[in-house]
Amino acid sequence: MSVLALEKVNYAYEKMARKLLENVTIEFEGGKFYAILGGSGAGKSTGAALLARMWDPQAGTISIDGVDIRGLSSDELYAKVAILLQDVQLLRASVRDNIALSRPEATDEQVRAASEAAQIHERIMQLPQGYDTIVDNTRLSGGERQRIGIARTLLADTPIVVLDEATAAADPDSEWALRQGLDHLLKGRTVL
Repeated sequence: MSVLALEKVNYAYEKMARKLLENVTIEFEGGKFYAILGGSGAGKSTGAALLARMWDPQAGTISIDGVDIRGLSSDELYAKVAILLQDVQLLRASVRDNIALSRPEATDEQVRAASEAAQIHERIMQLPQGYDTIVDNTRLSGGERQRIGIARTLLADTPIVVLDEATAAADPDSEWALRQGLDHLLKGRTVL
């Protein structure tokens, strides 16, 4: 199981007078579930963005199994970490391609299995061309987009999963389905 560690991490946005993250040191043991709590603006989403290498810390290191993530290629990093954000971004591509974004070589059976586990398969089959339907965000609710994100993350099959308010975009009717999909996703992984 992969160990994720932050050591003396500092980060501040350019125009901020104070550091958003200051001297953060923490180790997340493999295979456990962690909740990171804090008010709006406390740095939770920034931490997820740093782990995704959207930015790098201005000081300190973030490592997986002792390897600084700055030394990993994008492919190496995303083979280890999947990040499910509150606002899932879908490409103007087929539903299948959106789910298989992290594993384009996935078979149709693998894509379908991930979709079923994420509780979105039946809805996809109601779309005009099923998995071949080109996504435009007017066709899918926030909860449906979120479940496609869960299917994508399931298919990625990474040992570390970061959830950044992953159910925030869900409508009340989708809440149960999202929780079912997340139950499948989180088993045996390091989860933040």
